[in-house]
Amino acid sequence: MEFTEQEKKVLADKYETFKEEIELAMIQNCIVECELYSLLAEIIRGTKSGKKISLRDVSVRRKTKLSMWLHGAAGFPDFVVLERKKSRDAAKYGCIEAKRPYDNMEITEQIEGHLNSYGKVIYTNGLIWKFYKVKEKPVKEFCLGCIDPDNQDSVIWEPVNNWYELMSFLEDWDWKS
Repeated sequence: MEFTEQEKKVLADKYETFKEEIELAMIQNCIVECELYSLLAEIIRGTKSGKKISLRDVSVRRKTKLSMWLHGAAGFPDFVVLERKKSRDAAKYGCIEAKRPYDNMEITEQIEGHLNSYGKVIYTNGLIWKFYKVKEKPVKEFCLGCIDPDNQDSVIWEPVNNWYELMSFLEDWDWKS
């Protein structure tokens, strides 16, 4: 998807806010994983593809009769992506798994379990975004930045064009296929 100059300005502002929120969370709260949840939900729901799905935060769910249909082979992910339908039998389209920016982003048994259970997975630590449809390798990967090796409370950010590419991909990401 191509963005107009006005859309790019809005996206650039959102990128600045996103970067600041990540850095504030790193400094003020050691960026525990759940710090990313509200940022991720805002980003996903703000896209064209995000308006076609139901994004449910299941990060603190426990196994109950009502929640078991959202439980996968690797437990509950952070978010389950469902059909946008007011029904308990809404189709499962995928999931999102978040990690701390300091965490390794290699594929794990957890991600393999999520792929087996949900089909599609967005795996992110806020800095690296990986989109999976198959276990072997990501369909697409985006890098927004990396932890500064000289200051663990700081990020070396990539240019805004990387953000535009991520947002463009998210706009068109088809959860159903």
